[in-house]
Amino acid sequence: MASQQAADRVADVDPEDLVSLAEVTLPPPSATQLPTQLDTIRNVWIITAANPNLRITGQFNGEVQPGVLGFGFTVGILPSFLQVARHHGRYVLRDGYHRAYGLLARGITHTPAFVRDFGVGDLGTAAGLFGTDVYLGERPPSLSDFLDDEVAADVDVPVVQKMVVVQGMELTPLA
Repeated sequence: MASQQAADRVADVDPEDLVSLAEVTLPPPSATQLPTQLDTIRNVWIITAANPNLRITGQFNGEVQPGVLGFGFTVGILPSFLQVARHHGRYVLRDGYHRAYGLLARGITHTPAFVRDFGVGDLGTAAGLFGTDVYLGERPPSLSDFLDDEVAADVDVPVVQKMVVVQGMELTPLA
């Protein structure tokens, strides 16, 4: 359950220690082991993570040994920060929902976050989150609503599994 994961994620935070809070809301980069599979029949690398921030982070090419070229992609989990957007005079949480919920459930109402002004246009929030009509509506939801049994309910949500697939193909086009 996401609410339990949120609580676990902030369980060790000292609410009186700014560094302790920042380590959760603005975490430094860290090394992550990613499970990989190679399908040698199809020449496919499959990289998976239970983290929606798994991304292709770059590409490369060059000689890997004399006379042999290598081509590929770099893959990693990008850091996620507590991000707030100021948009049309309102403050909207862009990223860090689980951490913010977990902190608020512990009674922690002030914490470090990145705040950015957004003008006209999309805030770049993840798919499946509230649309503009909701967060700019007459009564937009607030984090405290998620803790209110009158307007919120616990639901089971499947764990997100993100996958990057890199395939090498050999083709012989007909002239």
